Amino acid sequence: MRPFLLLLVFSAAVTCSLVACGGGGGGSAAASTSSIQKLPQGGWPVPTYAAQSQELVAYNTFNQARVSCGFGYLQQNANLDTAALNHVVWQFKNNLYQHTETPGTVAYTGSSPWERMLAAGYIQGTGAAQANEVLTYNRPIPAGYGLSAAVSLLSAPYHLVGLMNSNREVGISIKTAGPVGSGADVENPGSLPGILLVADMAANTANPAQLQDPAEVLTYPCAGTVGTATALFTEVPSPIPSRNFATQPVGQPIFVQVLKGQVLTLKASSIVKTSDASEVPLAVTLTSDNDPNAKLLPNQAILIPNLPLAANTHYSVTIQGTNNGKVFVKNFTFTTGT
Repeated sequence: MRPFLLLLVFSAAVTCSLVACGGGGGGSAAASTSSIQKLPQGGWPVPTYAAQSQELVAYNTFNQARVSCGFGYLQQNANLDTAALNHVVWQFKNNLYQHTETPGTVAYTGSSPWERMLAAGYIQGTGAAQANEVLTYNRPIPAGYGLSAAVSLLSAPYHLVGLMNSNREVGISIKTAGPVGSGADVENPGSLPGILLVADMAANTANPAQLQDPAEVLTYPCAGTVGTATALFTEVPSPIPSRNFATQPVGQPIFVQVLKGQVLTLKASSIVKTSDASEVPLAVTLTSDNDPNAKLLPNQAILIPNLPLAANTHYSVTIQGTNNGKVFVKNFTFTTGT
């Protein structure tokens, strides 16, 4: 029986100057291309997550994906760790799986992810800020969930966009739940064993959003990426609402992005299995023009294979298009995992 896995996505932009202000929906705060640069593409800061912890594995997996493909690393923020942990506890204590919390409920710390970040001590500063949150839940509890959860999130189109966002800081919490006496991280009478990941990401005045170079066309996967998922079985909201992913899964998506504020146009794209040169058909190429959930911006696109990819297999990708009217061609090869 396939383990239960449900993915949700939230994003918010906050542009008011008061720390107590709330978040709005969709998009990110504007930033100056002349004053804000990406963090280094080399190593990323060593976090304080315990050695061998699932949080450490997820943190390194997210950063490996971001840095290797040119999106810049995320640095750990202790306040965001607290916000993520608080929301894990709230969901388990209330037997709910969602981004919003209800005032007056057990372990409530804020209705929206942004409110919970502020409640945990995250400081917006005096200018623009942005935030987003991703969740994933599994039952029963598998071994090595930090890696499998991170890879699953990177295979879900909207979550992939959120994880490659221009945010600069991250907080991660991965905890288990179970009946009283089970030894789980969060124990509740009558609760079923499960495990939950919450990742809260943000940028603020002190640690502003990372911007790519205007000439760059970034992708994930990218050249040399190894160990991607082979298939996607669920995402909420669904990038293809008419399709039942449980019975008709799709393959690892390809995310394409140029600088925010510019316009990405794809003219031709292909994914080819290198061993036999067979082309992988696409279910859809999502853009801001046809995105059923209006999540994508004009500088973003997602190629979604119509079928699961083969395990431990090389795939070659060719993408032709324009970046603000300038023609580009991207060619790269990535490798799936098990």
